[in-house]
This record gives sequence, C-alpha cells and structure tokens, in this order.
Amino acid sequence: MRKKLAGVFLLLTLIVSLTTPLTLQAEEQELAYVSDTESLLDDAEWAELEEKAQSVSEDHTCGIYVVTMYDYSQINEEGAFYAAADIYHSNELGIGEGSDGVLLLLSMEERDYGLYVYGESAQEAFGEYAQTELEDVFLDNFADDDWYGGFLDYITTCDEYLQLAEAGTPVTEPELGPVGAFVTSLIIASVISIIICLLLLLKMRSVKKAAGADRYMTGGIKLSVQNDRYINTTVTRRKIERESSSSSSSSHRSSSGGTGRSGKF
Repeated sequence: MRKKLAGVFLLLTLIVSLTTPLTLQAEEQELAYVSDTESLLDDAEWAELEEKAQSVSEDHTCGIYVVTMYDYSQINEEGAFYAAADIYHSNELGIGEGSDGVLLLLSMEERDYGLYVYGESAQEAFGEYAQTELEDVFLDNFADDDWYGGFLDYITTCDEYLQLAEAGTPVTEPELGPVGAFVTSLIIASVISIIICLLLLLKMRSVKKAAGADRYMTGGIKLSVQNDRYINTTVTRRKIERESSSSSSSSHRSSSGGTGRSGKF
C-alpha cells in the first residue's frame, strides 16, 4: 500500500512540475508587449505585433509596449498618461537596470491615448520633440480606426529612433541653419514693416472716403444727373486649415520620473 501511495504522489508531483511553468509563461507573455484587452486585433495581427515588439525590445534593451483598455479612469482618473504610468510600474515593465521602456495606452471609451517613456536611455531616444514626432506616426492610423497599422508604425518607428540614439544621433528638433536664420529674419522684418504701416494708417483716421460724388464737386459746375452706381463687391476668402492630430495633445511628467504625452485619437 505504501508503495502505491508513493507512486501516486510522485506522479502528481511530476504533473504539477510540468504544467505550472507553461501556465506562468502564457500569463507573462499575454502582458509582456502587446496587451489587447479590447480585441482590436485578430489573432494573426496580435501574434505578428507581439513578435516584432519583443524583437525590437530585446535588440535595444528597451521595452516597447501596447495596452488597450475600455476606460483609463479605471486605473487613474487624472488622465491617460498617468494611467499608462501606473500600468507600467505596477506590472514592473521595462528592460535592463534602468527599466527602460515606452508604453502606448489606448482608452477606447472616449478615444484617449497616453504615451509613457521611462528610463534614462529611453528618454534619450524619445525626448520631447521625438515624442511629438512619434505620436504623429500612429495618430493618423487611429483616426481611421486602423489599429494594426497604427501599432505597427509605432513599433517600427520606436525601432528607428532607438537605432538613431545608439548611433549618437537621437531625434531632436532641427536647427535653423543659415537658410532658416535668413527666413526668420525676413519674417521678423516683414512683421515690423506691417506694424509701421498700421501705425501710419491709424494717424489718417480723420481722412474719410465720401459716400457720394457731390462731396468732390467744386466751383459752379452743375450736373444734369447726379447718382451713385453700384459696380461690384470684392470678396476675400481664406481657407481654414484643419488642426493636426497632435495639436490637441499635451506633454506630462510623472512623479516617478517618466515623461510622455496624451490626447485624443
């Protein structure tokens, strides 16, 4: 009897030892890089993005993450950026000693997004200007509900920015240069000239254009017919440009030291 009980115990121990690591691995993989709780992607799209995000993250020692959820306020009511920061740190995301990484959060209820960048190396590659350029890459896709295309552009661009930073040329705002300086000087001179002209016009406010022709008649000239005739009306139209997708976004800094942006898509 004792031998039978010992055999059953060893069998149960073996089963537990084989199944437990597989279960944990599956759970970790689900949140590791692409966590699509809103089912915006089909299985094939998710698998491709997960693999690409993992590859980019491991190549550059900087985690690239995507999270979709229904309402960011379930995590943090302050905003999508702060919800992204909470998700990042509560799940201990990031790679390397500095836990470097970038997390893109989509909150579908009100179409909000939060972009969170953490770690010294990550913030070197994704500075304030680079963040604005990065969000332009995916926001145009999300505006058309192209979730796969937006996430793919996001991951691909993160890969490019990290490569540039490693080469010592991170994405930064371009300098004006000689041509830019000349154009800027020309604009400033034009603005000053316009101001001077406006001041001169203000001094001539007492000079008014007469509504009728009789005000300009002098001497004893008499006209048999006196009338004013309407000729035409000049209408000037100005095209109102649509605001860019990033014009309504704003930058943030968390108490944990991370930076990023948030807005609508």
